[in-house]
Amino acid sequence: MSPLDRLLASRSRRVGLAHLVLVLAALAVGTFYALVLFVSGAHEHLAALRGHGVVMTLLVLVPAIPSVLGNLALPKIASAEELAFPRLGGLVVALQALGLVTFVIAAQTDGLGVGTELVMAQSGSLVSSGASWTLATLALSSAAAALQAVRVMATALASRDR
Repeated sequence: MSPLDRLLASRSRRVGLAHLVLVLAALAVGTFYALVLFVSGAHEHLAALRGHGVVMTLLVLVPAIPSVLGNLALPKIASAEELAFPRLGGLVVALQALGLVTFVIAAQTDGLGVGTELVMAQSGSLVSSGASWTLATLALSSAAAALQAVRVMATALASRDR
């Protein structure tokens, strides 16, 4: 059995690698925003700072530990073949990918430029479409993290009962 076959042997490992690819893509986008911060003028500085913060928090840090490490390491630690609810892992990957796409759309529609728009969007006032895309990124990333937390906790509880 080749190392690639062993790496892709279970659904949890494939989901973990898909999350790793998504986290690395988000890291590349966040690094781009960090470079924009480094070379930009004062008028673009605040939007780039917000973009860097949103990407690194919602799309890199939040999914990296429970999704990447949870799918790749937890089954071995818990002596399980798979995480609980293996089909839910595909949904988590899809939500995280949609979160990255909605962030790119938010960045293109100036959704990261004005912070007060997010407060107005939560209160139901009319706002720009960019702020709505930023809120969609927040919602998709949060839903993916919550579903992954359910998978990790169910696996941990099931392994405790053995």
